[in-house]
Amino acid sequence: MKQHKRRILSDNNGTTLIELVVAIVVLSIIMIMVTAVFAPVIRTFERANNLAEANTLLDNLSALIMNDIGSATAIPLISADSFIVKNVYDVFYYADNGILYRSAHGYANPVLPKDFYKYRGDDTVFRVAAACDLDETSGIVTVTLTLTADFGWNLERTYTARPVGLVR
Repeated sequence: MKQHKRRILSDNNGTTLIELVVAIVVLSIIMIMVTAVFAPVIRTFERANNLAEANTLLDNLSALIMNDIGSATAIPLISADSFIVKNVYDVFYYADNGILYRSAHGYANPVLPKDFYKYRGDDTVFRVAAACDLDETSGIVTVTLTLTADFGWNLERTYTARPVGLVR
């Protein structure tokens, strides 16, 4: 009979502490590189999202103002930082510290939602300004809305309307 030689297998194939540390360092470097690539993409997405939201809200705001002016029964009273539209609600628009307010029947509320003015993740804080002008000969009211973000861009819209009470 043949004798089988027995081999004694030793289990020396484990992971050493040095190999583990090297693997962690390599993975950390890879993660830093991935983060460096994706961080600007995420910031750009946040800014584009904020800009899209600002465009939508500015359009909604202008529709509200133009509706109030369109239903006016008298010439709007215009000052440097506010304007009053004489209609059934006697609407008064004014800006205070970058927030546009609409006052009707003595109750003033921000025209845009309060969370619109809050700090956002990409350092955006919006400020709204409104200016109104009246062409005395035609009775056309021009409203200019400006939305400014703290990091440097402006959105500006100009709208015109003729109050119903002034149609000749």
